[in-house]
Amino acid sequence: MRRERKIGAMEGKGAILCESARVVGEMPESDAGAKRQRKRWEHGHLQTIVSQVPRMLWGAMKKRDLGLLVLAMDLGVPPLSLLVIIVAGGMVAAMAGGFWMAAEVLASGGAALVACVGLAWARFGRGSVSGWSLLLAPGYAASKIFLYAGFVIKPEREWVRTERVPHVGLGIRNPKSEGSPKS
Repeated sequence: MRRERKIGAMEGKGAILCESARVVGEMPESDAGAKRQRKRWEHGHLQTIVSQVPRMLWGAMKKRDLGLLVLAMDLGVPPLSLLVIIVAGGMVAAMAGGFWMAAEVLASGGAALVACVGLAWARFGRGSVSGWSLLLAPGYAASKIFLYAGFVIKPEREWVRTERVPHVGLGIRNPKSEGSPKS
């Protein structure tokens, strides 16, 4: 029998802000490890969308719960790279098929997406992401087409731990790695 994962919101439990919480993780040791980790994260995100959003939407309608509806809509937003691929691909397909109104709607959505990303970068990202890097973002999104196609063709099914490099200089120790020899 398959066990369903439960999301607290489905049971009427809200999130609680904990301002003192800190999340620390170790980085993958290699580019190949980073790619495996990225695939696992993104496939996991998509699997959560596919498995949970319909249940949450149904629960929101059944319970007439606006908060759950908003949460489902938020959770249903795909990763930004996939959203760019969907909008651009849909626009190209609409133009190729002669569906000009659909192409215009998608172009408007794409323009709004670009404006939102640009405004968010100008307000919050300027200090950490260069303008040049931002201009390379569409190419980065295109480079992920095969990652997302892999979700449809052969989704990530098992978790394989990525080799990690412990944080250096943060004053944080990993008790599991202390005293154990590196192989």
